[in-house]
Amino acid sequence: MCRPIRVDGNLVNRIADDVGRPALLLCSEFAEGVALDVASRSDAELMGTTLAALHRSLARIAPQGIPEVAALQAVGWDAGSHMDHEFLLLHGDFNSGNLRRSDSIVKVFDFEDCAYGPRSFEIANALYMVLFSSTVENETSRFRTFEEYFLCGYAMEDGRDVDRRAVDHFLDLRVRALERWLQDLSTAPIGIRSATPQWHRILRSFVGSYQPRQPRHPDNRDPLSDG
Repeated sequence: MCRPIRVDGNLVNRIADDVGRPALLLCSEFAEGVALDVASRSDAELMGTTLAALHRSLARIAPQGIPEVAALQAVGWDAGSHMDHEFLLLHGDFNSGNLRRSDSIVKVFDFEDCAYGPRSFEIANALYMVLFSSTVENETSRFRTFEEYFLCGYAMEDGRDVDRRAVDHFLDLRVRALERWLQDLSTAPIGIRSATPQWHRILRSFVGSYQPRQPRHPDNRDPLSDG
């Protein structure tokens, strides 16, 4: 992981942006190397092993006063009714753009969206990122290949089989969160809230074309809950 760098003795500094609005400044080490390619089987597998190793490290961090990931909050996912899920600090935005490979070392950066959640959610969220770009670019076969090798890499590094049912569930929830944010942009993360109308149309088209991995219960009950 790229370590944070102190500026004027602080890890976080309050500044004004280019139009005078207040903002927070965080700096980290520069990540030398090249971005990973989701269309490459070896890179997809490497992303999986990297995420599993990252989760192993994050699980060692003592509990912090940080909320759940925004997408789970958006859909009202009740952590209390899913005690069988291991909650840990997650990266929050794990994707190829936030990784750089240099020889055999992969550096991870951009932790500004870190929050708590089940590791299966972060696996699903990484898949969601590739599914979205593959759908928009009409390259669905790219996603299927990425999914296979990414999950294989994660399981190989973690030493356990990936809970595919849980991952499918959280992938459905991630798309549902996007749908709810688009229904009420005032509740959406800044990147979605401030996007152009054209980009909103692309997001809505993706939501409309998405085929859920798991059937919804008639009473809208969470398929992973007890009972």
